[in-house]
Amino acid sequence: MLTVPGVGGAATTFLGATAVALLFFAGGKAEREEETPQDQLHHNQHDHNQHNHPDFQRILKALQDSDKRISDQLHEWKNKTEHMVTTLLEREDEWKQRAEILVSEISAKEEDWRNRTEEYINSLLDKDTGLKNGTKDLDSIYQPKTEGCSNNATESLVSTILDKESEWVTRSETLIHDTDNLKKLVRGLLFREAEAKKKIIALTTMVRNLLTFSGVARCESPFKVVPYVGCIFLDRVGSTWEEGRTRCQEMGADIFIGATSKQFLHLSRYYKNNDPGNTDIWVGVKGGVWLNGREPEKEEWIPGDPDDGEAGCGHLEAWSQWNNTPRRFLLSDHMCHGKAWTVCHKRP
Repeated sequence: MLTVPGVGGAATTFLGATAVALLFFAGGKAEREEETPQDQLHHNQHDHNQHNHPDFQRILKALQDSDKRISDQLHEWKNKTEHMVTTLLEREDEWKQRAEILVSEISAKEEDWRNRTEEYINSLLDKDTGLKNGTKDLDSIYQPKTEGCSNNATESLVSTILDKESEWVTRSETLIHDTDNLKKLVRGLLFREAEAKKKIIALTTMVRNLLTFSGVARCESPFKVVPYVGCIFLDRVGSTWEEGRTRCQEMGADIFIGATSKQFLHLSRYYKNNDPGNTDIWVGVKGGVWLNGREPEKEEWIPGDPDDGEAGCGHLEAWSQWNNTPRRFLLSDHMCHGKAWTVCHKRP
């Protein structure tokens, strides 16, 4: 039964009333097939009276009202969806601009911190050298005069040297501590930069998924929209993995690369429901890894794969656990010089 969001009761009333009306008219038609002309005239008059009957008019009015409510609800839902997608597209540009500003500021500050850290370290090394040279100078001054100085003068000189040494050590430790703090701060900001990039990618993916799912997205021929995946074209030319990817790139696209495990499984489900006519189709996996660096999840592989190591290239292969179970299209790795079709992928 068709269910429309927000109009479940109206839809049920509409379908039920429609079924009653159809049975009512079908029954009347079957009975008239064997009637005489006089009987038909009588029934025509009877049908005219039925059409004017209050119950018939009430059912007809209910059907019309239900149809209007359903149409209004569908129109409202479509408008809300289009408004939400438009808002997300506007926000996507804003997020990109803010992310670029944040990355630019972090990069500028990172350079400044590096320069300041190097200055601190150089200053520390200079002072350490000065400490050693000063100690040697004092020692050279102290040694010749030791015999002619009193014990008090000697002790005062030694005490001064020790105080200076302690001061330099304390300042050196402070500089080292400040340097460590700066390094931690830089690492924290770099981590925040990486997190910001991940969020931007996630938000961009969400917007594109909404576009493809809502039907707002459009793909140029010969590409077609696949919900939660993007614009897909199945190149039905037998090619090696490298040749297939080159053909995709010549079309302004690339071989399909599963950004997430869910996106790959959406593509797999699409080919399960829409038989591509071939069980060997190249995708963007090489050496057991997607071309974007992501390692496929266990559920993406056919059991027992990958088994060709770095020499293998990934393709979709039809697989079912038992002969009587529906087949699924999962990853399998084969030698890259083999021939297969290729899935080309383009952003909406």
